[in-house]
Amino acid sequence: MHKWHSNIPKLEISEDAENEDELSYAKQQLEVKSREYHNGLLGLKWNKSTNEIAVTIPEEFARPTKRQILGKVARIYDPFGLIAPITLQGKLLYRSACDEKSAWDAALSVPLQQQWNKWEGSLPPEVSCPRALTSAQEPIERIELHAFGDAS
Repeated sequence: MHKWHSNIPKLEISEDAENEDELSYAKQQLEVKSREYHNGLLGLKWNKSTNEIAVTIPEEFARPTKRQILGKVARIYDPFGLIAPITLQGKLLYRSACDEKSAWDAALSVPLQQQWNKWEGSLPPEVSCPRALTSAQEPIERIELHAFGDAS
């Protein structure tokens, strides 16, 4: 196996063992060492030292129109639903905007604009949580290997 990561440091390749053969062709061409890459877990940031995963929220502000609201909410990538209570508020605001039956790029009503600006202003740049489902380490009874891959 190659291109895999673990939150256990002794299972990771040490810096002195790292060589050019372990890097992908693209990384070799860019002359980038693999330790410079931020490791991810299914597209989310993964801090291996604290074993936390994080959902990043786009920082650019959207104008209060149906198109901009939908774009902002859709850009929040949260495959595990870790911040579903936060994104649900944005989706409910979008539904309210649709209920107004205004055009895609028309300004929303003042109360809805105020709700949107309040919600958008309260968004943190990133939300992180522990990757483990349990806080205590329990004895290992069974080991399974789950692998994710793509066509490349």
